[in-house]
Amino acid sequence: MKYSRHDEVLKLIVEDFIDSAQPIGSEALIQKHNLNCSSATIRNVMATLEEEGLIEKTHTSSGRVPSKKGYAYYLENLQYDSDELDNLEEELQNHFKLALQSKNKSIEDVMEQSCKVLSEITNLATVVLGPKASDEKLISLQLVRVNQEAVTAILVTDQGYVENKTFILPSNLNVKNVQDCVSMLNERLIGTPISEVDEKAEKIAPILVKKLGKEATIVVQAFKEAIMMFAKNRLSSFGTRKLLELPEFKENSDEITKIIDYFQNEDRLIDTLQEMDDRAEVKINLPTNEDDEQDIAIVSKEVEMPNRNSAKIAVVGPKRMDYKKVTKALEILTKILDHYFNNEGEEDEET
Repeated sequence: MKYSRHDEVLKLIVEDFIDSAQPIGSEALIQKHNLNCSSATIRNVMATLEEEGLIEKTHTSSGRVPSKKGYAYYLENLQYDSDELDNLEEELQNHFKLALQSKNKSIEDVMEQSCKVLSEITNLATVVLGPKASDEKLISLQLVRVNQEAVTAILVTDQGYVENKTFILPSNLNVKNVQDCVSMLNERLIGTPISEVDEKAEKIAPILVKKLGKEATIVVQAFKEAIMMFAKNRLSSFGTRKLLELPEFKENSDEITKIIDYFQNEDRLIDTLQEMDDRAEVKINLPTNEDDEQDIAIVSKEVEMPNRNSAKIAVVGPKRMDYKKVTKALEILTKILDHYFNNEGEEDEET
């Protein structure tokens, strides 16, 4: 596609900065791309771009880097070269298909493995935000003895999600009473929405204690703690250490602290992901005005899962991330996952 000189220079600055993480100067731009114009012309264009707020000068170099506004303009108006993505698509297809070739993985395993591969391919951090537990119903409560002192409470929902909580048993505990307690909880709680299980278990507890003694209190508390863990938003992150090796963070202790704080503040990350309407296509989120000093961008895509549920997979990295590669990777991954989740039974019948 033919661009104006203004757009061509901005496009080259953005893409060169993505590749090098170094401020871009006019001479370097001309030499690398064999531009048919003088350095004075490029300097004038760069001066215009700077006046428009699309690029900015750093404190440590005479070169320029894209601003948040510049990235936004680039993403909205400057198309990627499609031929550059042909080899990438084949590479990504092979990576993801190899990782997901087993049909025996749980939903959690599939999503986790997908995010790990995505992190390796992009060399950035990835996160997955699962569906809300409150939308699901409890279908099974189990108690598995780990050893003489400990047991694990296991909860399973109608969407196939599992949560567990291991707790210590007093040495004089009556194991049969514990098992009876679990059976009674199963009878009364199966089919209950996750959002109501805790309250319902609280009401049942006095009845169980009266019938089975102190063992009931211990078991109910274990299940309640497991429910609390289960009811939280299912947010998992992978490859966060990769960000610390990038030039913008590696030798900057302040930026390292910001990155660590960013991933520790799960509520803010969850809010950001939930606000991104990415059902139809990949969405890119640059920092809001109040977060301008935070060198973070998010690219996300919603994934359709079994039972009409959905999850979000996102790539998190600096604003200079390779958007065309990240976007393409997410598009390919969501297509593969959609095929994996929705055609699994058909493939099994054919084989």
